[in-house]
Amino acid sequence: MEKLKDKEEIANWLFSMNIKKYYINEDMTVDVNGMVHIPKKNLTNIPIQFNKVSGNFSCFKNNLTNLSGCPYEVGGDFLCQENNLTNLKFIPDKIEGTLNCSENNIISLTNFPSHIGKDCLLNKNKIKSLRGIIAKINGNLNISDNEIENLEFISNFIGGTLNCSKNKLKNLHNCPITIIKSFICSYNEIEDLQYIPENLGGEINLTGNKINDISHKLKISELKRIASKHRLSSELKLNIQKTTIHKIWNFIFF
Repeated sequence: MEKLKDKEEIANWLFSMNIKKYYINEDMTVDVNGMVHIPKKNLTNIPIQFNKVSGNFSCFKNNLTNLSGCPYEVGGDFLCQENNLTNLKFIPDKIEGTLNCSENNIISLTNFPSHIGKDCLLNKNKIKSLRGIIAKINGNLNISDNEIENLEFISNFIGGTLNCSKNKLKNLHNCPITIIKSFICSYNEIEDLQYIPENLGGEINLTGNKINDISHKLKISELKRIASKHRLSSELKLNIQKTTIHKIWNFIFF
């Protein structure tokens, strides 16, 4: 459907989508005092241009290939998961709630919002680089099930849990400085424990990596420091304990 250009056409489309409490501006953009809920409508595009939406904006489970027409600012959550998006062009610049772009075909984070108030969900895409992501995520950041090879450009501060499992990471270089909750980095290709975040409030989970070799490259003092400072998953904790004993045994007898 082509972009609608006059107020009557725009009003008719808004009525068909059951969108209420709106105002059509002189430039034909639309402000909504409340939420916009248009999932599962088989939409291939959004034929009007939203300006500001004070509540949630939900357009998930459609056939959208781009976000043209989406609002510039959203006062609640912005939910566009399960579409056919390949990039973030036309995404709202400011989202006060959660951003959910999961289960698309997104490759690049160019045009990433300048502000996200809560969680950021980018899992199950085809992202290879984190270039473009903002420096601070106030809630959880889920970038699992992508094709990310390193953590360069990742946010410095994660206000919740960071989940970067099921990617192609070989090390933890460029890890965030602060993760308030847990750090889940399972099922990658991690080979050592270097660069673990200094400020970590929850557990580290590295299940499914090269766990048998993961702590052999570090000195005993470093292994003890990591084990005492961080809450480790049971598998990683057991591995460090075994490795420490093995290193001490070799030091004494060899």
